[in-house]
Amino acid sequence: MRALYLIIWILFGSRSLNAQVTTVSEFLQGIWSLEFRSETSDFYQIYSNNVVYKVFLDSEENAQMYPLYSFCIPKVPIYHLDSAFNRLYIDSIKADEVVLDKKFITNDEGFEEICILHYDSSSIVNENVILLDRSELGDEYFISYYDLDNFYIWDGGAANGIVYYNRIVNPPKDLYEIYKEIAANRFKRVVRETNLYPEPKDKRRAMEILKVDEEIEVISSYGDWLRVRRYYEQNHQGWIRKEDVE
Repeated sequence: MRALYLIIWILFGSRSLNAQVTTVSEFLQGIWSLEFRSETSDFYQIYSNNVVYKVFLDSEENAQMYPLYSFCIPKVPIYHLDSAFNRLYIDSIKADEVVLDKKFITNDEGFEEICILHYDSSSIVNENVILLDRSELGDEYFISYYDLDNFYIWDGGAANGIVYYNRIVNPPKDLYEIYKEIAANRFKRVVRETNLYPEPKDKRRAMEILKVDEEIEVISSYGDWLRVRRYYEQNHQGWIRKEDVE
């Protein structure tokens, strides 16, 4: 898998990096599911505005949702390795030692390995300190600038501890409606017929025509352009002009 991302980086990285730089929170924004789900654990996770929600679907695809935890990104190491290479975690971290978001800083293969802290209101002391519960920490997220629809989480141990997540762009209707309520400020409608492009300013390679009143989700912006996501469509991500939505 990493070899594939390296090839993509070599072929396309230099000409698209500046236009498509995104942040970690923008990457995670959306509906995700485990790559391998059992019939008894049909649930999804929604990432939105630094909160993770868990959504369960019953046999008739009716959805039930509740907030799972908030997340942030530490600016300082939260563990060190002992002589046997075991991770020894700190007990707490100050509020000014975390951020809610950051831009991608990728390695040569287009990956970023990033630690994301999970916490809830009971973890915050005096509005200044976050207590770290190892069972709720969350592990390293491996995200790729060039694969915006997949990521995996790994605690650095055995390979069977890797958990893969896939972005869901054809969700059950009840799940989609819940997501729209959570991320209502991100949804816009197309006000004039326009083209969807793979990159901003690249008008030679239109992917598809967007019709008036089509509903889209805004992911990020770049100058006069918006990166948008479409649901239930084959070309589910691309760029359009800001003036074409409201």
